[in-house]
Amino acid sequence: PGLRIWHVDTDHFKTQIHAAIRRLADEPIPTWTLHAETDDHYLEQLTAEELLITSQGRRIWKRRGKRDNHLFDCEVLALCGAWIHQSRLRQAS
Repeated sequence: PGLRIWHVDTDHFKTQIHAAIRRLADEPIPTWTLHAETDDHYLEQLTAEELLITSQGRRIWKRRGKRDNHLFDCEVLALCGAWIHQSRLRQAS
């Protein structure tokens, strides 16, 4: 049927990931887990951006210094892909 283009609300998915990271420390049974051998490099990239809210209320994700954020971007797109897949499963049933 051709190419389908998806516009990704990165703010939404970045917020979801950062919320999951915060819950890891707070909940006795985490809703999101990482492999036991996940290294600091990976975790540094997941937290390489921070959410800033401008005086006009605009939400902007900014990199902290010059830290790489490529793996964070990968997690955002993977979560988006999972969301799309789940939506399609719901539509099929």
